[in-house]
Amino acid sequence: MVLRTGFPLALSAFMLANVALSGELQLNGTKWLFAGDHGPAPRTVTFSGDGNVSGHSGCNHYGGEYRYANGRLTLKAIAMTEMACEEPAMQREADFIVIMDKVRGARLEGPELILLGETGNPLARLKRASGG
Repeated sequence: MVLRTGFPLALSAFMLANVALSGELQLNGTKWLFAGDHGPAPRTVTFSGDGNVSGHSGCNHYGGEYRYANGRLTLKAIAMTEMACEEPAMQREADFIVIMDKVRGARLEGPELILLGETGNPLARLKRASGG
């Protein structure tokens, strides 16, 4: 397993961006799955209570730090493993990176976390993982 500390510019830009979150969103101790992902390796985002963010991008695992304050989410110091996977996992990871690069906001809609683009357009729907 190789651990890389700099990954594609798209994901790197997402991870360093400030993301505005609306509503009463409690991130500490939550785990989210991309809605519609099925199979052994769904894409996930987990926010721990100690300021760490981690998850699975469809092929590789990632982790780093997050800060949530005053409706803003900052993700930084993200590292990602660098394993090759068979299709369709590689394509799902590429889609994940593109989506995450475009995220500028999020909102809760019922039980779902909706990731939003620059103009408020929905990019992805995440559902809370059981136990998260």
